[in-house]
Amino acid sequence: PDYLIRLNDLQPPFALSAGQTLRIEPARFHEVQLGDSLFSIAQRYAVSQYQLAELNGLSAPYELVQGQRLNIPASHDFTILDAAMPRNAGAVKPAERLPETQNQLTQNQLTQNQQTNNTANASLSQAGKPSAPRKNFVAPKLTSNSAFSWPVEGQVSNEFGPAARGVHNDGIDILAAAGTPVSVIAPGTVAYVGEGLRGFGTLVLVKHDGGYISAYAHLASASVAEGDVLSRAARIGAVGQTGSASQPMLHFEVRKGRTPIDPRSIIGS
Repeated sequence: PDYLIRLNDLQPPFALSAGQTLRIEPARFHEVQLGDSLFSIAQRYAVSQYQLAELNGLSAPYELVQGQRLNIPASHDFTILDAAMPRNAGAVKPAERLPETQNQLTQNQLTQNQQTNNTANASLSQAGKPSAPRKNFVAPKLTSNSAFSWPVEGQVSNEFGPAARGVHNDGIDILAAAGTPVSVIAPGTVAYVGEGLRGFGTLVLVKHDGGYISAYAHLASASVAEGDVLSRAARIGAVGQTGSASQPMLHFEVRKGRTPIDPRSIIGS
């Protein structure tokens, strides 16, 4: 209910009427693979572990099973990509194999199954091992002459807000020739560079003063590294066609904490 209220900007007492149209975004799913954990899945889709567990009715110790289908929250949370690993992340159990009925196995199959499990458990311990904690970078203070600017010049193909098939575009899509330089919108510190977020291709996140985060997706390449302190209009990469992009473009987002905002609200024309 909370999700539908936010998505449709409903106000108390949330009365509905016949014929009223409600927007429902397509659901996202993840099929659990051997070695997956709540933490690794949350990092892959840039969603909070709390939202992921709540949406799927999971409780501690958050056990997952290979082949299990999890609903993925519709909203991204880029702040988790610039955060140290939670203290209890190592305690979250990685996914295990689906259970088999012993009476369906012959003695030879039991022996073979035991050998397979021994191998799987060895690889499982590596797959479930927490990665090194991410560093948390501090954004430099904005000054009066560091107003926000556009990251690239090109044709806007999709504006912020409702898009096709009921999907909400959390940013702006800008078409430009492959290789066109992409610049940071304001002074900031690079918080994330990588390709781990599904659909975004090569992605760069920059933290700015005031709790702002800017995101630059589908890059052909990134010319910055995590921790770099950037001045206004510094180059961060080049327009590309990575991830789910169907043509060379920049998917550009601005967030105030976890909340997407229309870039046009802080950037002049």
